[in-house]
Amino acid sequence: MHCSKIVKALLFWSVCLAGANAADFVPSAEIQKTIAAVDHIAVVVNDDVITSRELDSYLDKIKQQLKKQGTPLPAAKELEKQ
Repeated sequence: MHCSKIVKALLFWSVCLAGANAADFVPSAEIQKTIAAVDHIAVVVNDDVITSRELDSYLDKIKQQLKKQGTPLPAAKELEKQ
């Protein structure tokens, strides 16, 4: 996702929420128990944002390719860093 898309999305939600009372957005205790992060920014490269979901998908493809080639997999942290 390009940074300008993020800015546009933030502006959109800012406009949607303008004038809303913060108390209106406090979820109930039951809902708070089930809230989980869906995705987050893993890294920004130049003007591109790479989400954790995109990074995981890419790493899965790399792991499959290495297994097909019979190449031993590096440690997970090392592979992610590369």
